[in-house]
Amino acid sequence: MVDLALELDTTTEHVYAAEWNSRHVHFYIDERHVHTVAQGLTYPLQLMVDLFEFPTDDRLEEVDYPKSAEVRGVRGYEWT
Repeated sequence: MVDLALELDTTTEHVYAAEWNSRHVHFYIDERHVHTVAQGLTYPLQLMVDLFEFPTDDRLEEVDYPKSAEVRGVRGYEWT
């Protein structure tokens, strides 16, 4: 698991992808490589996408939460 801070407008659609083989896993957002894990997998990969928003002040406005997001596309690649 990795925590990535990306400059990404989460109000627009994006495509999330993972490419893996026996040596590494590459992660992409909108066809842009964003992270590599130098560990290969010999089983199907499970990709979990989560969005977090951290408050800029000491309080959370109840009216602002809960928030939601919709994932419309995910692509996965496995070299055979």
